[in-house]
Parts: sequence; C-alpha cells; structure tokens
Amino acid sequence: SGASEQECGWSATTSNRDLAEGLDVDPNIVNSTEQTWPDVVIKAVGCYLVCWCGHETCTHGEHFNIQAARINITGPKITTFPAAIAGKPFELVLVGTGLRSSDRVSIVHGPNPDGDGGVECGTPAASMLASTVLAISRGTKTLAGGSGTAAEVLGPPSVVDVDGDKQIWNGVKIRWRGLYRVCWAGAPGALEHCAHKNSSGHCVEY
Repeated sequence: SGASEQECGWSATTSNRDLAEGLDVDPNIVNSTEQTWPDVVIKAVGCYLVCWCGHETCTHGEHFNIQAARINITGPKITTFPAAIAGKPFELVLVGTGLRSSDRVSIVHGPNPDGDGGVECGTPAASMLASTVLAISRGTKTLAGGSGTAAEVLGPPSVVDVDGDKQIWNGVKIRWRGLYRVCWAGAPGALEHCAHKNSSGHCVEY
C-alpha cells in the first residue's frame, strides 16, 4: 500500500495494489515466523507501507491493519516528455530519487494510436533501441540504433545531479515521428530483465 498520508487498516489500504505485481499469490511460508513473496515488482517511485493481514479473509482494507515494513523505491518518476522534432538533437531528462551514473535507458517503439503493439519495458526486446533512434553524439563519435544494445549506444547519462534527483542524456535524435517509450534500468545490462529487479533496478515505462 502506498504510504501517502495513509496508515494500515484504513478502508483505502488496498487502493494502491495496482502499483505492484506479485502480491496476488500465497506467500512462501519458510517457518512460523517468516513469509516470503518472491518476484514482487513496484512500478512507481515513492515510500510505501507494507500492510499485513492475519485474518482468514483478506479482502478489505480494514483487514490489513498491521504495518510490517516500510519500503523506499528509488528511480525516475513517470512523466510525459514534451514533443521532440524528428532529426533534431534533444535532451532526455529524467527526474526522481537515487539516480546514478550506472543507470541506463532504452528508447523503444510505443503503442499504436489504438493502444496495441509497441515494445514493452521489461522484455528482452527493450534492451535494443528502436531503429529510428538515429544517434547520440559522444565527443566525436556517433552511434546509431541497431549498432549495439541500448546500454552500449546511449551509454551512461551525460549529467547526474549530485543529489541524484536528475539525469540527462544529451544529443539524442529520433529519425521519424511517432510515439516512443523510454525504459529505465538501474544497472548496466539490466534492461533485459528489469521486470524482475528490486528497487535499485526496476523498469519504468514512460
């Protein structure tokens, strides 16, 4: 449950369960004092309360009345970028918390106007740039989509604020108009598997 001025045991305790995956399964009970939910993914940056239900029925917010933990999820905040001009370099700016120079991004095709298609973040295909990502200038060297993985082509952010609340990739170009997704990973090489990463390496869709 998201910890936004909210406590465990309120009627709205379960209202933010759509922000997480992997909770709608029975826990792995190691012993009488430990429970584990494997492969939990939290999709948005923020501070969250883990609210526990010890009743036979756990269907209402009031049932989750025990605060078991507090989790702080770092990474970029979900946002919508201003429109970029095809073929013109632009800055890719991410804001959030705990951002580092070891983070990487990929730019992939987004959905069609009807909402179908596109590349999903967290899939193996997200590790490769869309072919329409023309280049990013790195000194005198220019690389283009298709010449390597997204982590190899785009590389580390050009700028990371000292407080870790902003990252900038300079000189990004996209050749054709369209809708694109920016997929983020908290470690090099994590783009292929970021749907299974924890708070230091999860994937966020823009």
